[in-house]
Amino acid sequence: MSSSLSSNDSSLSSNDSSSDDDDHITKNKVLMFVVANVTNYFMKYVVKNPCRNSSMTGHCWVSEILNGHLIRCYQMFRMKKLVFLELCDILETKYNLKKTRNVSIYEQVGLFLYMLSQPGSVRNCEERFQHSGETISRHFHNVLEAVCMFAKDIIKHVDPSFRDTPDEILKDARYCPYFRDCIGAIDGWEGSAHDTKIFMEALRKPALHFPHPSQGKYYLVDSGYPTFMGFLGPYKKTRYHLPQFRIRPRIRGRAEVFNYYHSSLRSTIERAFGLCKERWKILGNMSPFALKTQNQIIVVCMAIHNFIQRNDKSDGEFDSLYEDNEDIDSDEDESEVGPSTTTWEEPDERSKYSTNETI
Repeated sequence: MSSSLSSNDSSLSSNDSSSDDDDHITKNKVLMFVVANVTNYFMKYVVKNPCRNSSMTGHCWVSEILNGHLIRCYQMFRMKKLVFLELCDILETKYNLKKTRNVSIYEQVGLFLYMLSQPGSVRNCEERFQHSGETISRHFHNVLEAVCMFAKDIIKHVDPSFRDTPDEILKDARYCPYFRDCIGAIDGWEGSAHDTKIFMEALRKPALHFPHPSQGKYYLVDSGYPTFMGFLGPYKKTRYHLPQFRIRPRIRGRAEVFNYYHSSLRSTIERAFGLCKERWKILGNMSPFALKTQNQIIVVCMAIHNFIQRNDKSDGEFDSLYEDNEDIDSDEDESEVGPSTTTWEEPDERSKYSTNETI
């Protein structure tokens, strides 16, 4: 009996000892986990080892660009210094872009334009401006929102009433007086039903505020769009695109003459899109932003394109908008193509818009 009790006491004592050891091990593990986390926090947030510690900060770099040779500002930000300063002033005074304690308006706008125009990743921008990815993203989106508001005011006709003939037509004998009522051009892919669907949606939805032409005015459209009142397309089943005229330069008949000058004038919009893509490299190599952000980037690229064109008439890149037209005139025999010897009458109002005509 006593032997049995002694055995039981020993067993209980052994179990208690084992339980104490387990508790001790558990407490040690918890203590080690706490110490590791405290040490990690201390090293990360108290004893910091900065990653972006170059003496050439983003502020210093932007200041050097703006105070250096004029070509540097144009190469890095794709606009001249005075245009850059004007853009910064507008975004700050009219569209609520705010400077922060560490990042000025100039640096924010410079960072934004650098990301739009210089091919590379966000990490390249981090290194260039010596900011963290979070800081780069925050300021990029702040400027993006401000320019999106600006876009509502600058992506529209300078003359909403369409009373005046554009200078590009008025001062060019190839187009005036024949296209004196033209107010713009719309581009699209040949025969694309998708483009036509989007186009018709834009016309039908009042919320989109499409600038409809006033009475007697019209847009030039290519053969991918329908022709109706206010939207003038080319003659069907007739040469239209400029490369076709280069292959066989002699123009025959009124329809070909009309199509030639229609295509020459309308192709300005194609070159404008090409120029915009060349200036803002991000359009050809979009970063993996959210879809909404990608849409906004496209809009702001067009807005800044318009801003530069309106504020810097000496920007040589815009000369390319008319180079194709000039090349055609110089390459071809004036007696075969030029308006001085090839005569045609301006289409009357009925032939312009009648659905019975083959245009």
